[in-house]
Amino acid sequence: MSDSFFDILLVVVIFWAVWAHVPLTAAVKRHRKLKEFMRFLKHETRMNDDLYPEVLNQELRDLRQEVHAALKDKAADVERIEEKLDTVHKKIPRKKYADWGARIEGFVVVVAIAFAFRAVILQPFKIPTNSMRPTLHGINVYLEDESKVEKFRENYLYPIYFGRSYFNDDVPVIGMTEQLPDGRNFLIKKLFTRTFYRVNNGEKNNFPGQMIHLSEAYELWSKSKYAGSGDVKMNGYVETGDNLFVNRYVYNLREPQRGDIAVFETKNITKYNGESLGGQFYIKRLAGLPGDTLKIDSNRDLYLRKQGEDQFIKMDEIHPGFANVMSKEDGFNGYIRVPPNERYAYSTAIENKIAPLENLEDGTIKVTTKDATLIYKADGFMPYLIKAEFSDGYKMEFTDDADIFTIGEDQYYMLGDNSNNSLDSRFWATVPRANLMGTAFAVFWPFSKRWGWADK
Repeated sequence: MSDSFFDILLVVVIFWAVWAHVPLTAAVKRHRKLKEFMRFLKHETRMNDDLYPEVLNQELRDLRQEVHAALKDKAADVERIEEKLDTVHKKIPRKKYADWGARIEGFVVVVAIAFAFRAVILQPFKIPTNSMRPTLHGINVYLEDESKVEKFRENYLYPIYFGRSYFNDDVPVIGMTEQLPDGRNFLIKKLFTRTFYRVNNGEKNNFPGQMIHLSEAYELWSKSKYAGSGDVKMNGYVETGDNLFVNRYVYNLREPQRGDIAVFETKNITKYNGESLGGQFYIKRLAGLPGDTLKIDSNRDLYLRKQGEDQFIKMDEIHPGFANVMSKEDGFNGYIRVPPNERYAYSTAIENKIAPLENLEDGTIKVTTKDATLIYKADGFMPYLIKAEFSDGYKMEFTDDADIFTIGEDQYYMLGDNSNNSLDSRFWATVPRANLMGTAFAVFWPFSKRWGWADK
């Protein structure tokens, strides 16, 4: 976001602060009081006229006309109008709990607006993994030399500001660790994730994360200097993933663009072996549009050839997000090619074939499935994929120097910024247009250096 936006925002805030505290003149005070009278009278004559006697309704209407005239006549006696209003107000019948209906109605309206706003405009989203790191962070586990669970700042302030929860727990030794039931109520479970366990029938431990994060903590501990120290306690903290707002309306105003950090549904998207992606929503950077051809070379750089063009161009010229990844600095590692053993597996192709295998003249093997034509190179124990063409127009080609992907109609190619640790289009092809929900708008918590606009 440009600096001019913040300058304008600052001016607006200062103007509001000054205006709210400027001493009001007698004329302004008089006008505001009359406007308040008018709001009350409008509410009574519109909402409750069928409940009041006609005589009272007429008094309210007459008083409303008098207030309306006083707003135009600076000489009108406001104190006399206020006295008449007090007199009429005392005549209004009040039932017990009369205001509860309006309050409940207001609450329902507010909730409905909030849900509509969430569904159509801005939706909260929590980053589950580190596939976009360091641009956006998922849940992480860190070890430290000493316990900080008793320290005020780390135990009470850091969870609020940085989403850190500290632990000082027994090392969960493999084969000796028992996970205990979580006896907390449903709401507390949702708000505060905890894993309860004990080691070798010892004391109960309370780890601030899921079992997968406890396993990650143990893996870190087993490879660290602490493993050989004789310690039976792990000290450290779990840092929550970034929580951000997703702009769900943006793709109603414009088409998806290269470089967008986009959230999409994984519905009807599977790995080549038919397995689901393991999550309802994913967040990745949009790298390719329909008709694009992308190339990842052995130098971990990403290239683009637009539809109808002959030359590839480096993607760092397209968007700063690609430039960051390709810089291979500050935690970025470039784009990683797909290893032969992680492509469309030969065994999966054999299971899905609908025609006999074809041994081609160049020594390769052609496998035809319901939705693809696959070419494998027989080298060693298991043939590996070197070329694929799918019925929806998506194509893959793997050479000695690069991996090349051509995107079909109404398809989008998604890549994680942390290419080493990202389950993205390299492993399950493309995302249909209908699955794209919106773009990452702003990180609202925790208050780390990533707080603010999502793709700074």
